[in-house]
Amino acid sequence: MAKDNEILMKFGQEVVKRLRANYLKYDRVATGDTSKSTQSKVDGNSLIVDAREHTSTLEYGRKPTGLDVKPSFDFVAKIQRWINARGLNYNAYAVARKIHQSGFEGTPGVLTDVINDSLFEELYEKLQEDYVINITKKL
Repeated sequence: MAKDNEILMKFGQEVVKRLRANYLKYDRVATGDTSKSTQSKVDGNSLIVDAREHTSTLEYGRKPTGLDVKPSFDFVAKIQRWINARGLNYNAYAVARKIHQSGFEGTPGVLTDVINDSLFEELYEKLQEDYVINITKKL
């Protein structure tokens, strides 16, 4: 089991590396918070790759919240950080309100170019290869 955990740990580190590279490739890095938050860990016999709460909006976008919804102070502050990081001259409240009203499109591939069936097949092959080696040694 220790070898499985080692394989999972190394694989998780590689997935994080690939995701971070994709954030850059698709120009989805402004403050760096999402990239820094993207981590992996092994819990028992499970590999967990995690990132900040709204990372999926990079890929899938966000639907409108509604015309009558006012953006929270926290949301406006996050938008202001993004504007500052990008060096833009926008009104953060106006941008946050527009996002609530209209939503925004995501960037297809920023996550799914990495996290897809091929990734799981790759992990399966690494684990299977290790099992074959261990069984062969025991024979």
